[in-house]
Amino acid sequence: MSVDAVKIDKAISGGLAAICAWCEHYWNGQAGCGLQNRCGGPMVGMSFPEYRGAFNKARFCFICGREADHGIEIGDGMIAACDKDIPTVMSLIHSRPGVRVDVKEKQALSLDALLGGEVG
Repeated sequence: MSVDAVKIDKAISGGLAAICAWCEHYWNGQAGCGLQNRCGGPMVGMSFPEYRGAFNKARFCFICGREADHGIEIGDGMIAACDKDIPTVMSLIHSRPGVRVDVKEKQALSLDALLGGEVG
């Protein structure tokens, strides 16, 4: 399925997380889409394992879609966040007991992750 770029931009501008705006499940109206206990985001210790789409979650901030400054190894893989959004991400993650996370500066990310080879 191809998602319309204009719709994606409009959704992100309206406050939807970039990773959701790029996800086929969101546009297909899949039941449970966006629910923290089903979506598998960092607030539940995962890196969106059910995500389906062209968004490189190890290279771009999963919230705003900008180039990432930080890689976040969490649960089953890697996601990324920009400098602007990393405080929000970390406060949400640390408010959940038992969620293990390792944040790395962009320079420490593997070349494969940055190029999209390992996206968790």
